[in-house]
This record gives sequence, structure tokens and C-alpha cells, in this order.
Amino acid sequence: MEPSTLVFLILVVTAASDVQAVRKRGTLAKRVREVEMDIIAWKGTVVNLERKTFDRFKDLDSSLKEELTRTVVPALITPLVKQAFTDIMNEDYIGNMINGHVLEEVQSLKTKLQYTKIEIKALAQRLRSVEQESDTCRKSLGKIRRKFTENIRVLQLQVNQTVADLRDARTSTYPGTTAASTGPTQNNTVPPAPVTTQDSDLQASTTDVSDDLTPSKTVPPSPVTTQDSHATPSPAADRRLYSASKAGDLETVKRILSAGPVEINTRGWNSLTPVMVAAWRGHSDVVEFLVGRGADVSLVDRDGNNVLHSACDGGDLEIVKLIVSMNVVDINSRGWRSRTPVMAAARRGHSDVVEFLVGRGVNVSLVDRDGNNVLHSTCYGGDLETVKLIVSMNVVDINSRGEYSTTPVMVAAYNGHSDVVEFLVCRRANVSLVDGFGNNILHWACDGGDLETMKLIACP
Repeated sequence: MEPSTLVFLILVVTAASDVQAVRKRGTLAKRVREVEMDIIAWKGTVVNLERKTFDRFKDLDSSLKEELTRTVVPALITPLVKQAFTDIMNEDYIGNMINGHVLEEVQSLKTKLQYTKIEIKALAQRLRSVEQESDTCRKSLGKIRRKFTENIRVLQLQVNQTVADLRDARTSTYPGTTAASTGPTQNNTVPPAPVTTQDSDLQASTTDVSDDLTPSKTVPPSPVTTQDSHATPSPAADRRLYSASKAGDLETVKRILSAGPVEINTRGWNSLTPVMVAAWRGHSDVVEFLVGRGADVSLVDRDGNNVLHSACDGGDLEIVKLIVSMNVVDINSRGWRSRTPVMAAARRGHSDVVEFLVGRGVNVSLVDRDGNNVLHSTCYGGDLETVKLIVSMNVVDINSRGEYSTTPVMVAAYNGHSDVVEFLVCRRANVSLVDGFGNNILHWACDGGDLETMKLIACP
């Protein structure tokens, strides 16, 4: 076949194919348009359905919410609320809340404690300063007191020696002789030894040390002799009788009284008689012997104290019983500063003597010249058993006012009797009271200088 023929045939076939393809393409485009229309129609249907479905879902959602609110929700909420309250009130939550409050309180207490510690340190510093000043003052007063005591002792010795010399000079010449006698008269009289006054006598007398600093101006009493009334007692024998009675030397007392004329009621230091000084020193056998020999137990010393005051101050119960049994001395008699015998016993802490006198009906409600009662005197002495005895009687007010408007617990604090202070505080003694100058019990304790008492009051 000719190439040209073949090319022509190919071209014819190709043209036929193109015509067929164009025809098919038009049909296809038509179908595509139809499909597009169908798709558009379906899209409208889908949108419609979607809108209807959404509306329906909203209706169902509203209906469901109403149904849940009416039926399901209450049943679910009730246990949930209970559980919520349970969770709120559980241990952890309350513990945290309490811990918060506790921490706040602890912090507040720590702050207060720190402030209190600072105050206590300042107070302790002040107490140490007061204690140092008190020690310095006490040492100075001790030196002054010792110097005064020594001076008074020397003065007393000089006075006693002068009185003894005068008495010896007065009794050395008897009636019937003159100073101008031609013949020398041999004098066999031994000069009397001076009566010394010991420091213990000055500090342990029935009066305070401050009152003992005044020299005694003793006026000799009218002589009461144990022998012939016409005989003149010997001053030396009188002094020996006083010294022997003071020392409790019964044999010497007997020997002096039996040897010759002697004044049984002679006066010694502070105008004490032999029976007084024996009672004060607790020599019951000497007291009993002197009383049996006619010693006058109704006499008083320079301060107005009688033999019962001396016995109560000494604290010998048998002597007190002996003097009371004689019914010569008033059991409520007044002595130095208008103090009674029971006050003297209480001041020295002789609880057995106080108990005996109370049993004999002594009046414990009396007060002395300064307004102090027997409880003030007991707190001054500091004997706890005596304080308990007086308080147990419920006669004296535990907060009674005495000198300078002080209470018994102030007196005990000043004298450093911490056990008495503690007892009175336990018995409801009012430690907030102040005296007539505005001082409270801590002022008195600091003035006294006893550290234990200051600690007890400052840090109860």
C-alpha cells in the first residue's frame, strides 16, 4: 500500500475518533451537569435535615435537662452534697484549720513569753543590784552595830565599876567610926569584880537591839535582905548573886544567900533581878529556889517587863508553868512597847510556851503599842509551827495591819522567813496589799535581802 494512502487512512480514522470523542464529551458534560444538579439538590436536603436534626436535638436536650432536673439530679446531688460536707468536715480540713489557730496562739504566747523573759531578766538584774546594795548596807550596819556594842559595853563596865566603887566607899565606914580616926583601920574588903555585860546579853534581851543601845540608868531598889534587917547587904554579894543566877549556878546562889545579908531582888543589867535573869536564861532550878526564898516576882525591869516576860522570852516551859501557877503575875500583863508575855514567846518561836499560854486562856487578840498582834510577833520570829498554831485559832486576821500598816506576811518577808511566807500565801494572805508608805510585799522582801523569799514572791 502506498504510504500516502496509509497516511490518509490514519487521518480519516483519527478524524472519526475525534468526532466520536466530541460527541461523547458533550454527553458526558450533560451528565456532569445533571449530577451537579443532583448534588445541589442533595445539599439542600442535607441542610434541611441538619437544621431539623439540630432543632430536634435542642428539643431533646431541653427535655432531657428537665427530666434530669426533675428526677435524676436530686438523687445524684443529695449524696454528692453529703460527701462534700463530709470532705469539708474531715480530719484533715479541721486539723489544718485548728493547726492554723494553734499556730497563731503559739506565736502570740511566744511573743508574750519573750516579753516576760525580758521583764524577768530586768527584774533579776534589779534584784541582784538590790541584793548587792543590801549586803553592803548590812556589812556597814554590822560594823556600826559592833562598834556601838563595844562602846556600850565599855561604858557599861565603867558605869558598873563606878557604882561599885561608890557602894564600897559608902559601906566601908560603919557607924561609930569617923574618917579622922587616929589609928589606921585595916580594910579586909576585897574590891568587887565588875559585872560585865556580854554581847549576847545585848542582842538577846527582851528588847530590840536599837533600844539596847541606850545605857541603863538603874536606880537601886529598896533593899530586901535575907538576914537580919539591921544588917547592910554587901554590894559585892549582890553582884555575885546576880552573876550566879545568870549562869545557873545553883550551889553558888545557895552559898551566897546563906553566907550573909544580900539583896535577893538586886538589880543587874537593864534593871533585871536575879530571878528574872535566871528565868530568861532558862535555869528552872535557880528560879524555883529564888522563888522559894521570897524573890519578888511582881517586879518589872527598866522596860516594864516582868518575870513572866523574861521566862517567855527564854522559852523554858517549866519556868513559865511555875510562874503562872503562882497567880501573882497577870498572864496578859503589858511590858516593853505594851507587849504581852505570849507575844514575847511567839517572837522567839517558842511554840510550846505559846500553846501552853493559849491553853491557859491568854488573850491573843491584843495588840502592842505599835498595833502589832501576836501573829506579827510570830512572823517576826519565823517559827512555822507557832505561825500555824496562831492561824489555826482563827482569832487573828491573817491580813491584819500592824506598825506602818504592815501585814504579817510582810513582816515574815522582811525577816527572810520564806517558809512562813509560803504558808501564809497558801492560807490566802493577800500579797497585793501595800503598807502605809505604798510598799508591797516585794519591797519588804527586797529590803530584808533574803534571796529565797524574793524568788518565792517574784516568781510564784
